[in-house]
Amino acid sequence: MIRIKGYLTTVASKRLVSLTAMLLLFTPAQADLRDFTLPDLDGQSRSLSDYRGRWVLVNYWATWCPPCLEELPELEVLHSTSAGKAVVLGVNMGSIAHAELRAFVEDQFLSFPILVAEIPAPEGEILRVGETVILQLE
Repeated sequence: MIRIKGYLTTVASKRLVSLTAMLLLFTPAQADLRDFTLPDLDGQSRSLSDYRGRWVLVNYWATWCPPCLEELPELEVLHSTSAGKAVVLGVNMGSIAHAELRAFVEDQFLSFPILVAEIPAPEGEILRVGETVILQLE
């Protein structure tokens, strides 16, 4: 388990201003979250605990989800403007061929880490497309 301060949002279309407001205005809740390790598109394993000391935005998305596609450019802006302070992790929840996913990511000019979720999810975990979790890892 890792200690976090976290927020969860399931709003279909999130805006960068809203995300910033959440980071600045809300009192964080203490919660326990199981660390996870998932492969990225290059096959490198990435763990949530790798990002201790930083804000981490974890976005669960799929290529077939219109609201998810709408927010990808905003997540890219957040990622590129908050280097060193915050990290964006995109967890792809779709059943899509690896080559197809890589081509999609390149076509969208996404530079934040895209992780590939285990489908189906490990027992006891509920993962929903369109959810975003914002964490401050301690």
